[in-house]
Amino acid sequence: MTEPNEEVEDMQEVIQDVAEEIADDSTLISQALGGWRGMIDSGAPSVAFLIAYLSSDHNLSLSLKIAITTGVILAAERIVRRKPLQQVLSGAAGLAVSAYITAKSGQAQNFFLPGILTNLGYFVLCLLSIVFKKPILGFMVAGLKGQDMSWTKDPGQYRTYSTLTLLWVFVFGLRVLIMLPLYLAGAVGALGVVKLVLSWPLYLLGLYISSRILRNAKSVSA
Repeated sequence: MTEPNEEVEDMQEVIQDVAEEIADDSTLISQALGGWRGMIDSGAPSVAFLIAYLSSDHNLSLSLKIAITTGVILAAERIVRRKPLQQVLSGAAGLAVSAYITAKSGQAQNFFLPGILTNLGYFVLCLLSIVFKKPILGFMVAGLKGQDMSWTKDPGQYRTYSTLTLLWVFVFGLRVLIMLPLYLAGAVGALGVVKLVLSWPLYLLGLYISSRILRNAKSVSA
């Protein structure tokens, strides 16, 4: 008969294995979607812009300078840590486009327009990949795992990656659905708050559900 202490140890090992699997799967999906740091690089300048804009009596010029300074600091920190230059440039390019459009138009809500369009692009790309039966998250995750494309011929894996891609169709689509009307209404404060809520919290929820989808698929195939 198994001793109580042994049962506890076995249970702890199982819990630890499950936790590690969830963490690995979450990291994998995060990398496929641009990584945690990409969220910080895109989110921090927006937060800085919103705080400066609301606390400076809508001083657009000052708000842009503070947002750009925040972006420069993040980029410099990446360069010092010798992170891939491509990531630095992509983050800087996105911020530059936002700042340029906002400065030229004089409309604060345009600072958030590139982010809305980016999510719209991701939404369309993921949706089309489902329509044409080529779920894009499958190719990304398989590539990160160093796997071949044999999953496309496996009904179980194909269904898993299709479900995964469909989940992120919902995530990207929800962001556009909520943020676009606020942008058109010029509701800068609400737009900035909603962007923050739909950024990290929704992203983390998406990662958690994604890891559950992958984990359930593993348990079915085991």
